[in-house]
Amino acid sequence: MKNGQIEMIGLVMVVILIVISALLYLKFGILGKKEVKQETTIETSYVINTLTALTNIQICESNPIKFKDVVSACLNQQNICETEACNYLKTQTEIIMGSIGISNKYKYSLFIEKENNRIDIKKQCDFGTKADIKHGDQGVGYYTINLQIC
Repeated sequence: MKNGQIEMIGLVMVVILIVISALLYLKFGILGKKEVKQETTIETSYVINTLTALTNIQICESNPIKFKDVVSACLNQQNICETEACNYLKTQTEIIMGSIGISNKYKYSLFIEKENNRIDIKKQCDFGTKADIKHGDQGVGYYTINLQIC
């Protein structure tokens, strides 16, 4: 074989190695990261749907009232079902989250914010996937219910 042919074979081998490296990079480097985004999106949807459902659940068997109304009563330091509203809310949240399986799968934080006040119903997370819903009216004032899982 002549020198020119040996150089061409070497050049072809280098090009083949570059193409294989580029394909491996595409396969594992770029395409492998899409699952994380999808998982985050699914988790965010899960938190939003859970919080929406939670705020619409009726609690207190003797005098049914929506969860979001109990939150309002908690902020106004009222009683619900012959119990202080914030304590009742904490107890009912534990029961509800346990019955739908969130307590088994995730740690979670549920808290209420109104202006500069924050009431922690349950605090297990500082970081994680979070959703919030605003409720209230001009008479009572507006507040935000936050659910975060980690």
